Amino acid sequence: MAALEFRSPSRAELREFFEPVVSAYGLDATDDDYRYEELTYEDGRSIGALDDGVWVGGAGAYSFDVTVPGGDQVGASGVTMVGVAPTHRRRGVLTTMMRWLHDDAVRRGEPLAVLTASEASIYRRFGYGVATDDARITVPSRAVVFDPPLQVDGRFRRLDPHQDTSTLADVYEQVRLRRTGWFNRGAGWWERLRLDPTDARAGASKLFAVVHEDASGAPDGFATWRISQNHVDNRVADDTVVLDELVALDADVELAIWQFLAGIDLTTTISWNGAPMDLPLRWRMVEPRQLHLRGRSDWMWARLLDVPAALAARRYLVAGDLVVHVDDAFHPAAAGTYRLKGSPDGAECERVDDARPDLSLGAPELGAIYLGGVAPSLYATAGRIVEHAPGALERADAMFVTHPAPYCPLMF
Repeated sequence: MAALEFRSPSRAELREFFEPVVSAYGLDATDDDYRYEELTYEDGRSIGALDDGVWVGGAGAYSFDVTVPGGDQVGASGVTMVGVAPTHRRRGVLTTMMRWLHDDAVRRGEPLAVLTASEASIYRRFGYGVATDDARITVPSRAVVFDPPLQVDGRFRRLDPHQDTSTLADVYEQVRLRRTGWFNRGAGWWERLRLDPTDARAGASKLFAVVHEDASGAPDGFATWRISQNHVDNRVADDTVVLDELVALDADVELAIWQFLAGIDLTTTISWNGAPMDLPLRWRMVEPRQLHLRGRSDWMWARLLDVPAALAARRYLVAGDLVVHVDDAFHPAAAGTYRLKGSPDGAECERVDDARPDLSLGAPELGAIYLGGVAPSLYATAGRIVEHAPGALERADAMFVTHPAPYCPLMF
């Protein structure tokens, strides 16, 4: 059996490079699909495997700045488009590509790697843990009634997202700097929105958008959505607003957008696959049980590549000191014992391999608690974090957990 060749593709090879990835997902890609991926492709950030000159595996990454607790930005490798041809599984292709992606991120000075997983069983072995969850929800439009009634100054303005996304980008940029788990989106990401390929619509309409402006006329929120038609036999409309994204500078604007969506003609339901777990909507509704949780799932996974840099970059809810031992078989450079001194004002972290740890955990667990979405004590009850010093878990919970919960608004 001939050895496989691993290298980065050239721009001219992108479609052939994407082929094993597309096939691994069982897709029949169109020209628009390839164009969609090419819009955000970054030269030099992908690696693939060739067998006798034919691409049989591929993986890539985006250059992200992820907002961490406290509002600072951490450079992150956004791992994406990972796939191996069925004929070449269990030959070390995925392992080789993931090592290359991590080493490349380290060379670029990115202390964090993140991804959205197609299958939850794949990535723990590479050191990733579930850092954010999301929800699939539906709510009857008639149930979007608030107590107390909402009082928000301003107005709504419709816009065509296929023509101009600059206002959406401006609002998103303001919000993502304050929301843990959000990342920067360059021009290619907004061009994707304008492209809006038919194959990505899942049988629903084209994309619609609305912007909310405050009393001075400054945009402070937006939503994008599709309409899924469901006209019943008696010709009574029963369409669904399929919410794609909702971004707002504060909770009142967010709730005002929900009211707007609930008033769209000929629709009776709003659905959202990918909602934050801690929506204020439920707690303002007169009938909160009308907000139906259809499912909850892992979303963004994270792993630390440079533990001191990543832990020092975020802020902590209370001041405290912790010594943690990290096991990391896949990326041994990140394994070791570290002393963290964190507070709401800043943090320091250094390697102290001769110190006695307060807690021991693996790379996936460290990635999971890093953005503050899950309490370390919960992982301890699941047998994945070990407490060596009494009170260390309580201290870690108080330091790490963040409010609101971290959230990643997009698949990448």
